[in-house]
Amino acid sequence: MIEWSKVEPQLEDLLAHDDPQSPNRPTFWLTTLNADGSPHVTSVGALWHAGSCWFQTGERTRKAKNVARDPRCAISVATKGFDVMVAAEARRVTDPKVVDEVSPLWARRGWPAPAAVSGAT
Repeated sequence: MIEWSKVEPQLEDLLAHDDPQSPNRPTFWLTTLNADGSPHVTSVGALWHAGSCWFQTGERTRKAKNVARDPRCAISVATKGFDVMVAAEARRVTDPKVVDEVSPLWARRGWPAPAAVSGAT
């Protein structure tokens, strides 16, 4: 285990310098649980904001259906010096104030603004 005080600045730095056009951009991997308990792993665009990892997805995707049924998930990424894995529960965020706060962060990274955001906290 690594002290979180060393991890969070690495995540913030990683995403602050993320170039959406770069082939070397970081890949975040989200693991959710299928109905039979087996893992479903997929790459996702992610943000680190306000102490939480944020991702967005369409309601019809397997990851969205998995999280709606069972919010337990894990997200991982490699940073400079170490790999990070965060296990948490994801929840759908629909509060307009929060969506308005997070939407510009997605836009800066070339993603469409979400109507609702899922975030692992």
